Amino acid sequence: QTRTIFVLNTYKQPNTPPQISITGSNPANLTVGEPFVEPGATATDKEDGNLTSNIVYTGSVGTTTGTYILTYTV
Repeated sequence: QTRTIFVLNTYKQPNTPPQISITGSNPANLTVGEPFVEPGATATDKEDGNLTSNIVYTGSVGTTTGTYILTYTV
């Protein structure tokens, strides 16, 4: 009788960081008093594929003159 043993390299590569693409103009311009409608973003990575539904954005946009920042993470 013989037994065959396979030794496999099971080292898992680190997860590839997702790529986030912002939809629409960046930077975007609004007229004072005009409401901001968040145009969305898409996200993917090599291991998990489409991650768009996992995107969270923080920040807010006012209706007065100023610079507002939204941060997208996944």
